[in-house]
Amino acid sequence: MQEEIEAFVEALRNRAVSEHTLSSYGSDLRHFQFFLKLRKRSLRSVDHICLRDFLNHLHERKLQKTSIARKLSCLRTFFDFLVREGRLKSNPAELISSPRLPKKLPVYLSEQEAAVVVELPRGTALKDLRDRAILELLYASGLRVRELVSLNDENVDMLQQLVRVIGKGRKQRIVPFGEYAGRAMAEYVSERDRLGLANPDATGQTPLFVSLRGRRLNARDVQ
Repeated sequence: MQEEIEAFVEALRNRAVSEHTLSSYGSDLRHFQFFLKLRKRSLRSVDHICLRDFLNHLHERKLQKTSIARKLSCLRTFFDFLVREGRLKSNPAELISSPRLPKKLPVYLSEQEAAVVVELPRGTALKDLRDRAILELLYASGLRVRELVSLNDENVDMLQQLVRVIGKGRKQRIVPFGEYAGRAMAEYVSERDRLGLANPDATGQTPLFVSLRGRRLNARDVQ
């Protein structure tokens, strides 16, 4: 399975997926690889029953539903890749439903706020790219501003268009965002990295949204 993992990670790297996402995918797949080794199963013998066994194993280890959902999403993408490459005939993860996550009431922008999104400058300067990415993400996800400015690079899965949010009481949830928000964030992150502003903060985390001096934005900066 190691060969398949390396091929998959390399394919993602060629698609300019962030190193944080690559690290997360690699970690999830190594976990699954270890599980198969314990069960004495080969990659090609994996079916939906085996995957359900793996999910039960995760539940028994008291993993949060958000973490389990992320690992299953990783496996779906991995098996899709193997099918496209002709290494497997079908994707066994297609028959597995994602864990039911707590529902969050949708948050809608006001008419004035929506107009701001539409009329936002489409320049290529970092500030323009950042502001569009912020508003597109707020519009697509319904995040609170406080939650948005606390995001780090490793909280965002650009490939699956998901963001892991840490809310009150350190509770985590997975929130999807759409194609437009994904594209806006990718353009912003690319320019931010080109300018050398993707620097870890005092906690060792890399803030997603930063000022022109490279510091994390706060809620007041956004509002």
